[in-house]
Formats: sequence, C-alpha cells, structure tokens
Amino acid sequence: MPVYLIGLPGSGKTTLGKQLASILEIPFFDLDPEIEKQEGISIPELFEREGEELFREKERSCLQDFLNRKDFILATGGGTPCFFDNLDQMLEFGIVVFLNPSLDEILRRLDPEELKSRPLFSNSESIAGKLQSLLDARIDFYQRAQINWSGSEMAELAAMLRN
Repeated sequence: MPVYLIGLPGSGKTTLGKQLASILEIPFFDLDPEIEKQEGISIPELFEREGEELFREKERSCLQDFLNRKDFILATGGGTPCFFDNLDQMLEFGIVVFLNPSLDEILRRLDPEELKSRPLFSNSESIAGKLQSLLDARIDFYQRAQINWSGSEMAELAAMLRN
C-alpha cells in the first residue's frame, strides 16, 4: 500500500514517516532527498538557480516515479499536494495522510537555524506567521487527505492503515 504523508514543514512527515515504515515493515522515502539525488544539487540550490516553478515541475516528475510502486511510505514536501494534479494522483494511487499537529507543536519541533536553509523560510521574519500563512494557503489541499492525523502514536496510525 503506498502511503503519502502531507503537511506543513515540521509536521513530522520524515520523522514519523520513518517510524511508520518501520512498524509496517515497508520502505520509507523522502521526496526532497529523492529530488536532490536526481538533480545532483540541494533543494535550496535548486530553488536559487531555477526558481520555485521549475522546482515544482521537478518535484512532480519525481513524485510520478512513485505512482506505480507498491508498499512504501513517502514523505512529500509541504507544498507537493498543492501543485499540478499531484494530490489527485496521490489519492488515486495510494492513501494520503495529513499530519496535522498544532502550530505550537510544530514550532517546538522546528530548529530556527535549520529553517534558514529552507527556501520558503529564508526571508521570513516570523516563523509562526509564515507557518500560519502556509497553512491558510494549503489547508484546502491538506483536508482532502483520506486520513487527517493529529496524534503522535504511529502504532495507532499503522493499525488504521492496515484495515
């Protein structure tokens, strides 16, 4: 069963995704490192050199590589479901889980120094303000997921996915 994890930066897509994959005994992938492998440069470099529009095209192309695979967990980028027909594709080919912790929880998880390297946060004065802005812009996409998960116990989520 393909499982696509969506949500804001800091929602736990990578950390919780690895735990979930371990419980379900299926491979885990993270879309951003997969893009970096394909392109041979980091995501910040890709944004800087080619801009967000071309990044989103490369992101979509990389996502397409997963659509016909079976049994994996994929942590997507926070914006992945919001561009092209990415969300429709994920919904058609697998189970989409919106990881939806509170903004306070996300703020506790995020390292402000690490955020400076993320293209969408590099010019932000307020991390909380930027997260709220991103959530406002993306929530309609995120809420289309088959599962809206605000918990932290991956065994519970794994049990839901097995059924």
